Amino acid sequence: MLLLAVLGISMSISAQTILTGHVYEMFEGKKSIAIGVNISVNNSQNRMIEGTVTNYNGEFSLRIPEGKGQLTLVFSYIGMKTQSIPYTGQTSLEVVMSEDAQALSDVVVSARREYKSEMGITMREQTAATERIQMNDIVALTPVTSVEEALQGRLAGVDILTGGDPGARSSIRIRGTATLNTSADPLIVINGVPYSTDIDDSFDFSTANNDDYAAMLNLSPYDIESIEVLKDAASTAIYGTAGANGVLLITTKTGSKGKPRFTVSSKFTAKHEPESIPMLNGKEYVAFIQDAIWNTANAKGVANSADLLDLLYDTPEINFNKDWRYFNEYNTSTDWLSQVIQSAYTFDNNFSMSGGGEKATYRFSLSLADEDGTTIGTNMNRLSTSFNIAYRFSDKLRVDADF
Repeated sequence: MLLLAVLGISMSISAQTILTGHVYEMFEGKKSIAIGVNISVNNSQNRMIEGTVTNYNGEFSLRIPEGKGQLTLVFSYIGMKTQSIPYTGQTSLEVVMSEDAQALSDVVVSARREYKSEMGITMREQTAATERIQMNDIVALTPVTSVEEALQGRLAGVDILTGGDPGARSSIRIRGTATLNTSADPLIVINGVPYSTDIDDSFDFSTANNDDYAAMLNLSPYDIESIEVLKDAASTAIYGTAGANGVLLITTKTGSKGKPRFTVSSKFTAKHEPESIPMLNGKEYVAFIQDAIWNTANAKGVANSADLLDLLYDTPEINFNKDWRYFNEYNTSTDWLSQVIQSAYTFDNNFSMSGGGEKATYRFSLSLADEDGTTIGTNMNRLSTSFNIAYRFSDKLRVDADF
C-alpha cells in the first residue's frame, strides 16, 4: 500500500521598499557630496529599525519596512545640522545638509604649571609609564620620617616592604622582581645624579644599630620636592642596565628669588599596638589541661581506672605533682608579650632657610627625627642637614651645588 503524504509549506514574505538617494553638504555657499553621513529609519517611538551610511559618492540605499506605522528618516553628521524627514512612500530622495555653526559667548582660560621630567620632557608629551607625586602634599597630611614611608601605598606597581623597626632598610620593587641572581632594587637618582645605597666593606654588621642603617638613606622627606617613578623599558632606557629594575627620580627643594624665608615645623606622633588575642592565665591554663586529660580518658573509657592514675602520677612528661605544678610553674601568670611591647612616640623637627637674588639662590635645612618603635629596644635618631646653592651665569648656563 502506497501512502502519499502531501506537505504544505507556507511562506510569508514581508513587503519592503528600497529607498535610494544622494546626500550633499552646503559649506560656504558651495555644494559638495557628503561622505559617511549616518542615515537611520526611526519608528514613532524614535527607535531605530534600519540604518546605513553614504558612500564615497554621497549615495545611499536603505530598506524601508512596511507595516511599521509612521516612520522618520534621520540624517546626521558631525559639524552639520541633523535633519529629520517624514517618510511618505518616496523611493528616491536628495538631501542637502547645512553647516552647524555655533559661537561661544565666553571663553575661560585656566593656567597651570606644567612639570617636566629629568629629561626635559613635559608630562603631556610622555608616552612611557611614569608616575609623579608631590612630597608637600604628603608630609602636610601624614607624619613620615623616611622616603619609603612617604611612598607606601601611593604609587601603582611600586611595592615597599619594611622590617617594621624604626630606621630599618626597606625593600623597593617596581612592577615586581625581575631577577633572581642580582639585586632587584631600583636605581635611585637624586637631582640627576645616581645615588648608591650599597654597603661598603667598612660597614660592620655585628655592631651596627638602627642609626647606622638609617645613615645610608639620610634624606629627610621635608627636603624633597617631588618623586617620579619610571616603570617601563622606554622610560628607563636612558640609564641602561642600571635602570633595569626601574628608576626613582628624586628632586630636592631649592631656593628661590626673594627675601630670606624661614620655615619651622614640629610634629609629635604616638603609636600603640592593637589588642592581641586574649591568652589564658596560669589558673585558667591548669583548668584547661585538666579538662583535656579527663575528656581524653572518658573517651577511652579509663576515667576511673587505676591505669589513669598511674598515667597522671608516674609519667615524667606529665609530672602530675600538685604542689610543684600549681606553685612553681603556673602561679606567676606572666604576659610575656606585654613585657616587650611599648607605646611609641615620634618627635620630628624641621628648620629651613631659603632666599636669593637675581643671580644666586640658596636653601639650608636642618632635620632632627627621634622615633621609637613599639618593640622595646628599637628606636632611630637621625640628624640630617642639606645645603643647596645655585648661580645663574646666563640664560643658558646655571650651576647647582648640593651638600
